[in-house]
Amino acid sequence: MRPGLILCAWLALFPILGAMQAQAHLEQTLLTTITLNSRTQRLEIIHQIYAHDIEHAFGNAVQADGGLDRIPAQAMVGIELSSTFKLWDADGEEIPLTLVGAELEAEFFYIYQEAELTSIPEVMRVDHGMLRNHWPNMQNYLNVDYGNFIKSLIFSNNDGAKTITNEQ
Repeated sequence: MRPGLILCAWLALFPILGAMQAQAHLEQTLLTTITLNSRTQRLEIIHQIYAHDIEHAFGNAVQADGGLDRIPAQAMVGIELSSTFKLWDADGEEIPLTLVGAELEAEFFYIYQEAELTSIPEVMRVDHGMLRNHWPNMQNYLNVDYGNFIKSLIFSNNDGAKTITNEQ
């Protein structure tokens, strides 16, 4: 292959690669999964967030604690964000959630919560505000694993609390 042709092909790829990188940078999504741990008989909630989004949202606060790979920063982010996720049962009673921990693993940041429930409520009201105050276009995906099937909700823009049921 001629060197000039290789250079032209490489330069032609620049806009495509730049668009792919920009698209990855704009990927402001979060995935939350709710399952029942049959071994512990507790409701487990796992939030998976791109670490890059956390770093942008918390900026200097994360850096002041030594970076997201340090426990003080992880604790600060975990406490802050876990307070913006709430569950209620069918009677409108808030389901108490306990923050179990938070950790950085590769490009993802995880926040772990649990509730002392022996089953997933048939009807739950969910308010999922994590990072949505930072970005209006943030999309928070929620999957509830009922064992035989999974139900999903998407929170975006100015959505408030939503209801999810175990009906198929």
